[in-house]
Parts: sequence; C-alpha cells; structure tokens
Amino acid sequence: MEQDKQVNIIHHWRILSNVMRRMNTFKMIRLRGKQSNTAKYYFDCHIYYHDGRGSSTIFRCKEKNCSGSVARVYVEHFNNLDHPEVVYEHNHDKDDNVLLKEDFKEELEMLARTTFDDFRDIFDTVRRKEQYAPIRVEVKYSTYQSRMRTERLNNVPPVPQTLAGLANVLADYPPVRNYYRGCARGTYGSIGLVFIHDSMLEPLSRCRQLYADGTFKIRPRKPHCAQVFIVHFRKMNTRFPAIYVLASSRTTAMYNAIWDKVFETVPNLRRNILSVMGDFERSHINSGREKFPTATISGCEFHYKQALAKSWNENIPMEFEYILERAYAVAHLPPDKVGEGFMHITSLVDNVANGNGVNPAILQKLQDFAAYLRRYWLPLAEVLSVFQKPVRSNNTCDNFHLYAAKKMGIRSNVYRMLDGMGAQMNKTAANIEWLNEVL
Repeated sequence: MEQDKQVNIIHHWRILSNVMRRMNTFKMIRLRGKQSNTAKYYFDCHIYYHDGRGSSTIFRCKEKNCSGSVARVYVEHFNNLDHPEVVYEHNHDKDDNVLLKEDFKEELEMLARTTFDDFRDIFDTVRRKEQYAPIRVEVKYSTYQSRMRTERLNNVPPVPQTLAGLANVLADYPPVRNYYRGCARGTYGSIGLVFIHDSMLEPLSRCRQLYADGTFKIRPRKPHCAQVFIVHFRKMNTRFPAIYVLASSRTTAMYNAIWDKVFETVPNLRRNILSVMGDFERSHINSGREKFPTATISGCEFHYKQALAKSWNENIPMEFEYILERAYAVAHLPPDKVGEGFMHITSLVDNVANGNGVNPAILQKLQDFAAYLRRYWLPLAEVLSVFQKPVRSNNTCDNFHLYAAKKMGIRSNVYRMLDGMGAQMNKTAANIEWLNEVL
C-alpha cells in the first residue's frame, strides 16, 4: 500500500511537471522514452530523438516523414537544452497537445502497472476525464494497448518453478479470474491447469462434438510443461477453441484427470457428446473411451497419412508408391474391413517379392512397412476409419496452433502467454456472441 502511494505521488508529480514545463516552450524538455534508460525531447509542439552518432548535438523529429535532413534541432551543448536552434523546418503541422498525450499515456501505464483492471476499462476511464477532452477524439485504444500490456507484464509475480507453484499463484491472480478453473491432478504427481472462459460454459454444455489436440510451440519457457492441450467444439460448421490446459505429462491418467476437471466445471458435457476427434495418441484414445463411453472416438485422416508418409522410407523407388497410396485409402473402409485392407497391402508386397530383379534391401523395407500397418494401425481400426463420417480431419486445430503461436508467443514468459490466451478467449467469446445474433 505504501509503495502504491509512492507510485501515485511520483506519477502526479510528473504530470504537474509537464504542466509547468508548458509555461516555457523555448526550452527543449527531456521526456521519458519507451524504455527506462531512453529519452525523447519536446520542443515547440514537436517530439525529437537525440542523434547519438558520435558527440552529435543534433535532435531529429520522430515522425518518419521528417527523416533525413529535415526538421533538425541543434543545441550547442548536449547537457544544456535551454537554447535550441531550429536548423530545418518540419514538413507537417504542429501538435499542440503533445504533452497532454504524454500525460495521458503515463496515466494509462501507471494504472496498468498498479492495478489488474481490464485494459479497455482503464483506457475508457482515463479518456473520459475532463483534462483529456482536447484529445478525446484523437486517442485510440489500439495505440496504447500494447504499451499497457508491457507495463503490466513487467510488474507480475515471479515465475514459479513448477506448475503446482503456478497454480497457487493463479488462485489469487486477478487477470485470470474469468477463465482459470483450477488444477487437475493425476497420478505420479502429474498436474494440469485448466482454463475455460465464463462465456464458454453455456456453449460447451450444449455441444455435441469435440476436437482435441496438443501443441508444443506455445508452451511457456518456465515452469516445465509437456504440452498445451486445447479442445475445440463445433457450431454451425465452425470450430471454436474453448478449453486450454497446461499439462505436465501426456499419460492416460493425466487426460482422465483433465476430463474429470472439465466435467466438474461443465456437468452436461459428458452426456451430450456424440464424438471426440483427435490424433492417434494412445493415451488420449484410451482416456476418451473411458470418459466418453457412448461417444465415437475418431482419429484425423491427415495425421494418419502423415504418419504413413514418415514410416515410408524415402529410399523406396517411385515405382512402388502405389502401395503407399493404397495404404492411404484403407482409412476410407468401414472399421470391420480395415483388416482386409491391410491384408491387401501385404499381398501387394508379396507380389513384389515373387517378382524378379527386386533389390533385397528394398523388399525388406516394403515388408517392414506392411508389418507396421498390421502391428500399429490394425488395433486402431475403429478410430482410424473415416467411413461415412462428415468430418474427417482435425486440421482446424493445427491451423489454430499456428495462429495461437502468434497470439501467445513461442516459448514465451508464462504471464505473457496467459495474457495472450485471455485475449484469444475474449475474441472467441465475441465471435460466439456475433454468431448467436445472426442466427
């Protein structure tokens, strides 16, 4: 409390100082730059940056269209800013509200730093103040949003070493109060932090299809996290990301604990779900079968083809790629015919073996590929088959991972990642609201 009081005193002293500085516009005024160790300068309704090349006493206008030799200010000594001399005139108009905008920005940064209020609420509250009436029309939220976020992230609690420690911090961390649902605890110390936005609770309680996939790119640097598990639901042929989980492992027990926590938050979800699609991770499939006993557990055709392409040795000649193409087509058979499809692949390899002039090393690779199909994919026939299924791919989840990496960062600070997650959840909520209005 004493520290907040001191911060407010310093902040109001800065504003008062700027007001006093306006009384003498013939002096160049030093202002704080974007970084704590940088500065910018005000003179005659313009902002300048110091030209730091050598011992230069030249200051250049910050506007890009005043670059080069245009709009320079010269002072005899860098430490004496009382007598600046304009060398070239500006090619744009003066801004009489430059210092007022600086005051506005400093107040936004101070509130972002010392409170956990929503950025938009902070901006609207400050803009409505009478003292900022002259610039009320000019200032835009998008201009200051990034700076407010940076100020807040520079004043967050220390990053814990473990997900359990992060769970303790988030329990009393106001920015996530609308979407942090607590932690799911599995066996052997596994833990997952579950995030579901308030606005997603009602749509999830009525959805019929889920699409789940994990990503590694947006994991925070610290604490350790095995994956970010994201679950989408489908509405009007559009998928919406609704559930985010920072998971410490990828075991069946971990997935079971995650679903139990989700069911605790959205009780109707278990009995309403008709299908769950994901990749072919065994632990996720086993958990899905256990937690959604009446739902269809299906895999992604694209992931199936991708796995086969990786298993297919690149040294196998092009003339045998028809075998790989036939293996791709097996996914379109009914589940009870998948075994016959793989036997057909085996017969094709046998026909190659019965021919003449085939390199023994190539033949061995083809036989290994056929054995791989029977060993790994035949037990997953029901999950593998996309026969008569309206949705055959989980690529929307993969596409979202690329977008999320831009929004939340790649291996970024955990608080920055959570801030980006919250922004994405708000955007998803707005899209859902818009969709409900047009229907």
